[in-house]
Amino acid sequence: MVEIERARVEDAAAMARIARSLLLEGRDLNVAQERGFFLFAGREEFYAQMIRCSRYCYVARDSPTCIGFLTTREPDQLRAMKPSKYRDIFLEHGEFPLLIDQLGVLPSYQGRGVGQALLDQLLADCPAPRITATVVVGPVRNARSIRFFAEQNHWTLRKQVNTGDHVWSFFELRR
Repeated sequence: MVEIERARVEDAAAMARIARSLLLEGRDLNVAQERGFFLFAGREEFYAQMIRCSRYCYVARDSPTCIGFLTTREPDQLRAMKPSKYRDIFLEHGEFPLLIDQLGVLPSYQGRGVGQALLDQLLADCPAPRITATVVVGPVRNARSIRFFAEQNHWTLRKQVNTGDHVWSFFELRR
């Protein structure tokens, strides 16, 4: 039975392994687009820092194995970043959203509701009035993530941003 719980620093190594398994680089492009992918996989310390900085990081376990995770950046974390065009993409009427940084599930567990359970736990715990998730749509289209946020969960496409190397869609939930 899959259980969702708040991530602990001790989970960082497992989160880094899951992220590496989802990297686009080295994967079949067509499969990656349909199964979902990451452009960035942090090292263990990156995930440990994410957990330390945000109350809304979660792991999914098929006891005792960590099979998925969700990391976020809280509005105050975004606000504290050095002002730049990338930070200010999230700014609206002087407010920052809670940002879903990464949501990943081991390929062997995908399609079983694990990602949805992670998102549902975040939504149950977090009172933020605005939650944003970014999904790469170009030059490689992350079709699975688009379907997850836009179609399955009915999040609104707020904007698209071209950063030169990539085009990002910003999906948002407002409550």
